[in-house]
Amino acid sequence: MADQLENQQEEKGEKEPLKLNRTVEEKVIENEWTKTPKPFNLFSPSQVGYCKRQLYNRKHSLTSVDRYVKGILHAGTVNHFWLEHHLPELIEDRAIRTEARVKNKIEVPNHDFDIYVSGYADAVDTEGFVYDHKFTGNIEYSMESPKEKDRMQVLMYIDSLDDVHTGQLEYVQRQGRFQKGKIVEHTIEWDEEDFQAMVDKLIEVCAALKDRKGTELEEINPFSKCDCFYCKNEELNDRAKQAVQNASGDKQ
Repeated sequence: MADQLENQQEEKGEKEPLKLNRTVEEKVIENEWTKTPKPFNLFSPSQVGYCKRQLYNRKHSLTSVDRYVKGILHAGTVNHFWLEHHLPELIEDRAIRTEARVKNKIEVPNHDFDIYVSGYADAVDTEGFVYDHKFTGNIEYSMESPKEKDRMQVLMYIDSLDDVHTGQLEYVQRQGRFQKGKIVEHTIEWDEEDFQAMVDKLIEVCAALKDRKGTELEEINPFSKCDCFYCKNEELNDRAKQAVQNASGDKQ
């Protein structure tokens, strides 16, 4: 045995053991968000509910995200992976499929572009319900009603998926332990008027993004802040701040 261990030591290379958690921290959680390579008229379902200003921000990656929020997003991703693989075997009274593919083309009259939405819904069952699972750091904001951004996302699912008539939006708060009473559900019914208002907003944002050429001027958001949570808490990244500062200097 001593000879075997000695041989193993001699055969070891120069490499050290991996630092798994540090790798996740540096390359996933703390990774800087860059400009999206997606076409100007292609959106993920999770984007469509933002206001015009925040949609533009996300298309250009003009805002910074603090470590706390990044941690919640990563924890939510891990939670979704678990649901994707284990949820179907937990349901007894109907069939359910997770990570349901979402592809939608919304024709835009009187413009030279259409709008495309591509992504995945968390789950769809055989009774016509689509489910969206939200992992949040504070469930109090969603107790009385769902966040408007999330409701718009579910409306997009309903429009995009066949044999779906109603959405179920679920919020769960997890802060290191699985607590009772930290789950909230909201049923989302189809609303044609609100859906069309969302489409009109996407059209306006696409028109602003359509001819972008990568200039610094495009780093300045043409849409004003509204009273939504994301505008009230907006924090521009260094690149966007520099663009605003340079533009202000040019005007003086």
